[in-house]
Amino acid sequence: MKRFGVFLVAALVFGGLELFPLPSAAALDSIIGTWKLQSCVSETIATGKGENVYGEKPDGYISYSSDGRMQAILTAGNRIAPRSLPPPDEEKVKLFNTMLSYGGTYKIEGDKVVHSVDISWNQAWTGTEVVRFYKIEGDTLTITALNQANGVTSQATRQVLIFKKVR
Repeated sequence: MKRFGVFLVAALVFGGLELFPLPSAAALDSIIGTWKLQSCVSETIATGKGENVYGEKPDGYISYSSDGRMQAILTAGNRIAPRSLPPPDEEKVKLFNTMLSYGGTYKIEGDKVVHSVDISWNQAWTGTEVVRFYKIEGDTLTITALNQANGVTSQATRQVLIFKKVR
């Protein structure tokens, strides 16, 4: 058993570190920056039917910084403007239901980006990890969230968000 322990330590010190893959510098560099939301489609996995979660022209940004922090704010493109300040309760509900916002730290794990949420528009997300698949092609960032329950139908969905790099 001691031999195995010595071998394991030697393997980790002398090149076995690939057992714990780290994101490449290129992967980290390519995601760093601010990205503007272009579309957000929720697809019901059982039927393949999709819908634009935030309408035809959603608004929002996601930003990744070199210090490992991230933040996102997404809104529907057709949000109401409140009649007064503060808005009446029914308008507050509509405004809350047409947005998403959170921030925290992030790490890259292969084709996944893991957001560790430390502040959120929905306190249920605070203190959780949000795992997303990501792909960058040129100035386009595609983030896919799998197997989320639709808040209305409770059916499993996949959300695909497409962003363009802000220059």
